[in-house]
Amino acid sequence: MKFLTILFIFILGLGLGLSAQVLIPQAVTPYLPKILQGQTEVVEGRVVRKQLEQDRLLLTVSTPRGAILATFKKQITEIDLLVEEGDTVTLGLTGYEPFVNDPLVKGVMKPDHFTLPQEQGVAPLAGERPIVPSTENHSE
Repeated sequence: MKFLTILFIFILGLGLGLSAQVLIPQAVTPYLPKILQGQTEVVEGRVVRKQLEQDRLLLTVSTPRGAILATFKKQITEIDLLVEEGDTVTLGLTGYEPFVNDPLVKGVMKPDHFTLPQEQGVAPLAGERPIVPSTENHSE
């Protein structure tokens, strides 16, 4: 009898937890482990406008599918320091939506990102000598 009561409570809790995730995902998903949060869609776009308010940060991101208004209420100061207008951001969303709250920032690319010079090739690693092409003619 005691085993059936424990089993009933376990199944009831499991059912309530799963149905809560289906019925109210916005409220439940942030508290679940990453493996249970579901698929995320990666959206990349350019930040065309940034507005910092008292308790939130607004980013307007232009993507190939349309504009997204991302509202951040967590980590406001960190994201404000990292992201500027003109940057390319990669956001993790549950699906494409024009209005998103606290999306996952997966990456930020500055417009003046570091590139290797094309003329010199790849720089040698520390301790290696650079390979310099010879201008001598070896056909004797």
